[in-house]
Amino acid sequence: MNAMLPLPNRSLDELLFWLPSAIKNPEATAWERKFCVSILGQSKRPQWKPSAAQRRTIEGIIEKLVFTGDDDCQVLDDA
Repeated sequence: MNAMLPLPNRSLDELLFWLPSAIKNPEATAWERKFCVSILGQSKRPQWKPSAAQRRTIEGIIEKLVFTGDDDCQVLDDA
């Protein structure tokens, strides 16, 4: 993973921002897509907050489907 904040320290708004990317990921299972769509729908309700279990699941899905493969990036120097 890159030098970004660990997922548990990210705001709910940031986690919700990444859900569409997780949904579009071809490696997402049908259950993961359905869960993300459901969470996005619930998030439109005023005063909605995910349960602890929902938040852990969201973080896990985003970690798996959005923030993977960053370790293989090549850093280029400005020479």
